[in-house]
Amino acid sequence: MRAPLPVLAALALIAAPAAADPGRAAELADKKAAVLELMHGKAKRDLVNVAQDEAFARYFAATDEAGRADAKARIERIALATQSRFAVEEMCLIDPHGHEIMRIVGSSVAHDLSHEEASAPFFAPAFDQPPRSVHISEAYLSPDTDRWVVAYVTPVMAGGRKAAVLHYEHRLDTYQAALRGATTEGWAALVGEDGLVLADTRGDPPVQRRGEQEARADYFTPFALAGLSLDQLKQRLGGGAAGSGWIDSPGGAVAVAYRQSERWTVVAALPDRAAPSQ
Repeated sequence: MRAPLPVLAALALIAAPAAADPGRAAELADKKAAVLELMHGKAKRDLVNVAQDEAFARYFAATDEAGRADAKARIERIALATQSRFAVEEMCLIDPHGHEIMRIVGSSVAHDLSHEEASAPFFAPAFDQPPRSVHISEAYLSPDTDRWVVAYVTPVMAGGRKAAVLHYEHRLDTYQAALRGATTEGWAALVGEDGLVLADTRGDPPVQRRGEQEARADYFTPFALAGLSLDQLKQRLGGGAAGSGWIDSPGGAVAVAYRQSERWTVVAALPDRAAPSQ
């Protein structure tokens, strides 16, 4: 028996894919931003928790070399345990003069400690952080691992003062993989504060050093959509921490949305040639 026409129409509506619109683009941007924020939150909580271990206070309170060495050995064990649980490329403890007290690279304790960390881009902001808070850096090329990483840094308190900062690096490709996950329609990009694309569901930028190239612009390309930079796109969509709307491109109208996520911006787009242009 043939189904009544109203029933067939309803079934067709259920089966047909929904047309692209800014609301769905915003949902995609929110979904990707939520995944990244979950990763940031987990990394920050873990780093702050590690920095509360009594070994740090013991190290800075020690009055003899044996006591200091014992505390440092415990700090190294903590760092190695952290490395084994998370995507930590490098982890170090740095004093206010920029001297490394401890460093691990990969799964090994390093012995060639640096005395020039005060020039690192994360150093000054980290010492300005309140206790139990974390500074997150922009992505940079790690001199220790030759990979693009993101730094998380928190002050270490001892005797009521900021005695050091605890720093670790997470590989950028872990965030690139998170952005790619479960993207079944449209595309999404992760854009840094300087407007360069750090990750894209349509193909990831490189994550390792290439020869002597070190500048971000040597590895990452500027964001552009229909001739608009990221700042121009945000202005077109109302500005602020989030926005969505239609953008008219040579290939047709695009439903696009953006969402701020820590120092990054997630942009998501769903093309729809039938959509009205503006």
